[in-house]
Amino acid sequence: MATAGRRTDTKTQVQRLLGLLNKHSDVVSDSLTGSVEPQEKAYSAAVDALVGINALLPLEEGIYHLNPRIRSYLSEQMAQYSAFQALTRISDQIHSARSKWLEMLAIKHSGDLRDMQVMEDSFTLTVTEIHHFMTQNLLLLSTQIATDFGNVKTLRAKLQQNKFYADGVRKLSMELEQLEAFCNDMDKDSLGKGFYYVRQIVNTRIRSRLPEWFTRVNDVQATISRKLFESKELEVDVLLWSQSVLWLTRNPTLNGLDVAVDEKCPADLCIPTPIKVRPQLDVMARPVAGIDVIAAAVARLPKVVEASAAPEPKVIQKVLRRGNSIEEVALLPEEEMIEDLKQALLTQGHTEISGLAWQPDKRAVHGINDESWLLFLASQLALQQIPFTFSMLPREKGWTNDRYSDVVAQPLPFVSELELSS
Repeated sequence: MATAGRRTDTKTQVQRLLGLLNKHSDVVSDSLTGSVEPQEKAYSAAVDALVGINALLPLEEGIYHLNPRIRSYLSEQMAQYSAFQALTRISDQIHSARSKWLEMLAIKHSGDLRDMQVMEDSFTLTVTEIHHFMTQNLLLLSTQIATDFGNVKTLRAKLQQNKFYADGVRKLSMELEQLEAFCNDMDKDSLGKGFYYVRQIVNTRIRSRLPEWFTRVNDVQATISRKLFESKELEVDVLLWSQSVLWLTRNPTLNGLDVAVDEKCPADLCIPTPIKVRPQLDVMARPVAGIDVIAAAVARLPKVVEASAAPEPKVIQKVLRRGNSIEEVALLPEEEMIEDLKQALLTQGHTEISGLAWQPDKRAVHGINDESWLLFLASQLALQQIPFTFSMLPREKGWTNDRYSDVVAQPLPFVSELELSS
């Protein structure tokens, strides 16, 4: 009976709170985008009612802002995130879940099970919070990347947000590793201690979703890293463009650029360049002046003289050459580097050649990055049946594919230059 009474009181309080929020939803929507102040009588009464249930909190004298928990819930539902909104840390929830698990073990060991149900409900709530926080973190990251950090406009702010979330994703990956270790411990301990319900909760709500979370976090991390790399390459060009735009903004002109004509003025800017203009008359139009102009132009045309075409003399066709000429096609820079590498393998004997260290200056001149060069080198060596090996990097946790840092061409025993060129 006492439990039923408490449930009735809770239900009444929840209905009252939600009723007030629904009744004064206009004030709540105003406070979502900024602070609110008491205005006319009805609006001020709504503000006082929301302050009474802590939906609005005082910011200054007569100025109120929305409760951060309500703001966070509404922002998540509408996917409207503020600039530099931090990811929700889950390390506290992991520590809380571990403490509650140890307490459940202590309760079972003592034999007094009166608080067991309360601890199980609390543990289930903590596990649900971990799942919810991870889902919201991934939604926040996906929204920010999909909109290219659309909550800010300047390039500098976008780059800063990119760096901010790169650090946040790195910390989130570390917390996911802690969560994985906790789930593995729970899976073993709960099975041995007989807590099958707790084991089912952890496995279904967290452990089964860990691979997906790891994959999505790695994808986000790769996307952010790629955006940082692209922005660094564009930073110089954007800086030059911004300086040009700033100069044009400060020096507005109507007819080209205003250049001071004095002794310091470059001679190339003072050379007049005539523009050839050919008037085009619309022959479909029929104004009086246009007809007169067209008639005068036709009168000045020379008369057409029809000349009889002379017969072309017959020419005996002679075969001047037999066979087809082969046109030499110039090789691309990367193809020239492959040919040089093949010649080096022939001349250097039993010496391995590192692809990463092969002609780095030439690659820098032609703008060929290391990743593209190694990929092209591996494919060409495989097509031409030249033995090579990969220099593999140690496998890191959370990465599915193997990674390599270099392609090493092996020596060519018993291979002649004629066979290699064919």
